[in-house]
Amino acid sequence: MHRIVTFKLDSRILEIVDRLARKRRVTRSEIIREALYRFLMDEEGIEVYKYLYPRYPEAEEGEGEEVILLPPA
Repeated sequence: MHRIVTFKLDSRILEIVDRLARKRRVTRSEIIREALYRFLMDEEGIEVYKYLYPRYPEAEEGEGEEVILLPPA
């Protein structure tokens, strides 16, 4: 379920977000969502992903390999 969230952001950071959104041809919201998702992954680990996408199949880890799960498109 998506909810609308409003917050203040420094105009210089917003310019960078907008520039990246244009470069990637996505919305400003998508850039902010991805940045927040990456932050939560760094802070909370893979459990955040399992909470957000409970039906996503489990990945098996190989020896010495890092497993990165991306949200379904």
